[in-house]
Amino acid sequence: MDLEMPIMDGLTCAREIRRLQRTGEIVRHVPIIAITANARSEQIETALASGMDYVVSKPFRIPDLIPKIELLERKYRTRTSFFNSESSPETIKRMAGSSR
Repeated sequence: MDLEMPIMDGLTCAREIRRLQRTGEIVRHVPIIAITANARSEQIETALASGMDYVVSKPFRIPDLIPKIELLERKYRTRTSFFNSESSPETIKRMAGSSR
């Protein structure tokens, strides 16, 4: 997830995803890899504190990113849906980016 996104920046989005996990609207861990050109230690710490699992700096090479994706996939592998059966359609739309 790019930290510099329009409408909702990556830090805010990660915090919202983690909030929805805590409230039970999202029932499993959503792996998030932060992508940023600002890779100083302060920015990395802020991204991780917001709920990101890893931080990758731009420019990056896909072969360097794949192992991080695979590690997170193995760590959080499950066959269940991210959303619980009681998640509101508004929550699902908001997290899918269709509430604009």
